[in-house]
Order: sequence, then C-alpha cells, then structure tokens
Amino acid sequence: ERLDRFSKSPNYDFWAAENAAIRLADYYNTINKKEDVKRVILTYGEVLKTGVSIQPSAQVAIVWLTKLYRTYLHYNLKDEANEVSIEIRKLGAKANSELKTIEASVTIPTEKIEKFINALIDGDLKTALLRITVHYIPKKREVIKQIEDLKKEAPVQFLFTRLIKDNSGRTIATIGPLGEDFDGHVISQISQNMYYSSLFLRDTIAALVNKFNVDAKTITDYLYESPIFGEDRKELIEKGIEEYLNRDYVVALHILILQIEALIRNLIEKIGGSIFTQSKYGGFNYKTLDSMLWDENVKKVLG
Repeated sequence: ERLDRFSKSPNYDFWAAENAAIRLADYYNTINKKEDVKRVILTYGEVLKTGVSIQPSAQVAIVWLTKLYRTYLHYNLKDEANEVSIEIRKLGAKANSELKTIEASVTIPTEKIEKFINALIDGDLKTALLRITVHYIPKKREVIKQIEDLKKEAPVQFLFTRLIKDNSGRTIATIGPLGEDFDGHVISQISQNMYYSSLFLRDTIAALVNKFNVDAKTITDYLYESPIFGEDRKELIEKGIEEYLNRDYVVALHILILQIEALIRNLIEKIGGSIFTQSKYGGFNYKTLDSMLWDENVKKVLG
C-alpha cells in the first residue's frame, strides 16, 4: 500500500519508493514469491520514470535511469532493463548538449621543448628508441604520487563519482570517489597524462625520423628483435608503420591496433597461457584484448 501511494503521489517521491520496493522485493525473494518481486520493482520503475519525465536535466535523468537499469538486472528483469537502456541512449545527445567546456592554457618556450626532445634522441638509433619508450611508458608509482598531490591541492573533486562519456553521450566508464575506487583514479590519470604527453611524443618521433632518416622497415626490423612478433604479421606491421609515417593515421590505426592485440596473444602463448574462450556454438573464440591484459601471467610479465 505504501508503495502504491508513492506511485500515485503528485510529489513523485521515488527515493522513498525505491527504499520500499527494494525491501519488499528482497522479502518476497526470501519466501519465493517471484511475481510479487516483479510487481514491486516494476511499480518502483514507473515511479522513477515519472520523475524522469519531469526532470529538466538529461544528465540527471540518465543517472536515475542507469540506477533503474541496474536494479532491473539485479532482479532478473532483462527485457525491462533493455527498454531502459534504449531510453538512456535517446537521452545521450541531449545530455552532451548540457555539458560546458572548461579551458586552460599553458605556455612552454620552444627552446625548452627542443632541448627536451634532443635529450631523448641523443646517441645512436637503438639507444634513442629505447630511451623514448622508457620515458613515455606510464609509471604507476609516479601517477599515485601525482594523485596524492592533487588530492592535497583540490580534495573536493575526489569525493564525487565521475562519468566518462563518448560523443553520443553514452557512459563508457564510471570512476567512484577516491576512497572507493583508487584504481579507477589511477587509470583515469594515466589516460589523461598520455593525452597530454602524446603532443610531445608526436614531435619526438618526428625529430627521430628526421635525425636518423628512419623508415618503416628500420622500425619494423628493430621491433622484430623481440620474440613475440610473428613473421606472418611482419608485412602488416610494416605497412601500418609506413602509413603512420605518411600521416595517414586512420589507416595506421586500423592496421596497428589489431597487431597489438595479436602481440599480446603471442605473449600469452609464449608464457604458456590460454588465449581461447568457449563459444556458444561449441568451438573456441579468441579472448578479447581487455581480458588478456587482465591475465595474471601477462601482469607478471608487463607489470
């Protein structure tokens, strides 16, 4: 009765409705009344959807609907969850239009950048390539210290959940408060650092190519000193690097990203790990890049 009252109230107190619905659903679950579980959760869903319909902010509406989506899945209401996901997608573009751009600029003297790049490419080609690689690989310990320093300077930003969205407004990642999701903050900071450092990496590679007259074959031969590079993909890798050097980045990306995935697969095979998952048709699929990177053996090798 209380839940029904919330659903008919002009104030649409859906937080109270949620509290009542979850308690009732969990109770009905314990006494195996599945239909009553479905009834109270769907009633709560209607209350929340009513609140969404009068909510002027699409971003807030998406947060509420995402909560409903997870609730539906928790109580095995998959069809209803799919319907909610469609509504979330429709609100994505509007949510993007509500976002505001915040800009900041910093000036770095050209001579300082040139000095930095020249130090990286000093020496012979192999030394320069190794130095560039080591410098631009993210260092987890340094990132953790960076986060700790940022927390001291601006602690408030680490108290809230962050939603990372793509151009369509789809939430592609969620980062919880620092105390609950430290790894999420580390990954986010590494990603941000790589974004900024890529500007310098591009100029570093250009200076390297200019100094040593580097071509795609030279770089490919250097890479193939590693045993995880398969001969069957050498021509593709060289082609991808060639397109990068020609500044056809779209073609380079489409070639090279797949080769990186194959390299991780080769690494797992070399160290005796499994690269397959069972398919629903009885055969085997290759593991995804994400699942391979979480492989314990890979983590031992790569850190």
